[in-house]
Amino acid sequence: MKGVMMTGGRLTIWIDGREALPVRAIPYVTGWRYSPDFVAESLARATAAPFEKLRNLVAFHRSAGKSLPVMASEWTAVMAEVKGFEAELRERRPDVDAEDDHAGYAAWRRGAALKLPAGVFVWLNEFLRERETDHKRTPDDRPVILAPMLDGDTRAAVLEGFEDCPRRGPDADRAMIGYADFVTICHVDDPANFGGFRVEANGLHVDLPDADATLIPEERAAVTWHPTGQYDKPALSLPCTLGQLRAFLPDAGMAGYIDEEAVDAVLGEHEHRTGWYDNTMNAAMWFKRASVKPDEAAMLLCRIDPLERDWQGNAPDPERIYVDDDKASPDRYRLLLRAFLDVAETDQKPRTLLDWRDVAKREGLRHHQWIDEYVLARIEELSADSGSAGGVAKVGAGATAATVNLTKIRINAIVQTATRLKYDPLSVATGGKAIIEAECLDKLKGAPHRFTPDTFKKAWQAARDAGRIDVENVEIYRGQQGGNPHGC
Repeated sequence: MKGVMMTGGRLTIWIDGREALPVRAIPYVTGWRYSPDFVAESLARATAAPFEKLRNLVAFHRSAGKSLPVMASEWTAVMAEVKGFEAELRERRPDVDAEDDHAGYAAWRRGAALKLPAGVFVWLNEFLRERETDHKRTPDDRPVILAPMLDGDTRAAVLEGFEDCPRRGPDADRAMIGYADFVTICHVDDPANFGGFRVEANGLHVDLPDADATLIPEERAAVTWHPTGQYDKPALSLPCTLGQLRAFLPDAGMAGYIDEEAVDAVLGEHEHRTGWYDNTMNAAMWFKRASVKPDEAAMLLCRIDPLERDWQGNAPDPERIYVDDDKASPDRYRLLLRAFLDVAETDQKPRTLLDWRDVAKREGLRHHQWIDEYVLARIEELSADSGSAGGVAKVGAGATAATVNLTKIRINAIVQTATRLKYDPLSVATGGKAIIEAECLDKLKGAPHRFTPDTFKKAWQAARDAGRIDVENVEIYRGQQGGNPHGC
């Protein structure tokens, strides 16, 4: 029996700069204290005093870009829908009200909430105010939980009608979006032709048609659109802010290309990464400092915190530490330190950590990727020019940056799936590969993974080549394959 993947994302959306709550979400965020029939009756003003609740709450729907109130009389039909569903359910399951009819109760919860209309919402602050008023009059022990655990299908049904609404507030538009993020949130399947643009690590480029192409003026204008007309530069540079991306796509004829659920997931990953480096590297403190010494910067760019101390109080020795088991790490530190000392001797002005990172990039010096990931993940821009933060590694001939990123995404998904299914990724038991494949094809067939039998096979092989996954008794198995390293 397959398990159900549960998620706990916030069930709110943002409309016209205000946070809103779908009416279908109300039963879930209140722990079913406000059931679907109760919600419909309350909004229809069908409950008499002193038992009425949500007495001043008004629901809205969107029409022609405006939020219009749903009149109380319109909820009468919704009440009938909910009660009709309950009557049908009781015919099929006469014991649905019995305490031990768990299947019947689950069916009621699943179906009744969907009888509330899709695309209808209440303003969150108004709902919380009414909920607080109700709580004072009739206390209960069920708090409002805006991010309840739901399976994917239920979450999608609750948010039906709000697919194009942001899941985050206006501040999120300052978040930096790199190449891999762009591929994920815009579902870029073919980077060579995405809405008429060529997607590369540094941005979206216009491919000009041949001079002899038979295009009418309107068609040529459409396929050659560029905000500045400078075709040697990207029409949209990456990384960019989420706000810049939102402004660019409609002008480029790609309104609606952003998957808001994916944006929420990407920004959540950014927040997790930022928190991790703040805790393990004191990153926030180092980035706030107006002056960072050359030796401190060299250590930080090797992912070594100069403030770290061992149990005896000793500072880290960057010439003896193999960061991430990389034996080249001490050499990298020495090269960075030498370059930074030379720069500091030539120009003794104070430099921030971001300044030192730019020096390393300008000099072509290798450094640990953590700092680029952190810059990209920060909600606010750390500098006017974030350089190539978050850019992908160089790829070999015949490969595109998108291919490399999608492969990495799929490799991570395969390893995570194996671990979740209790397999040792480096020694998957016999038959385990088929189970992992079935799970990926079932649960991860959508963006950003888009697993098919063919893409799974290629990603599995790439994961094996990278030393991320393998089967048990691999030496024996490969021997049976006649020495073919790609036998499975």
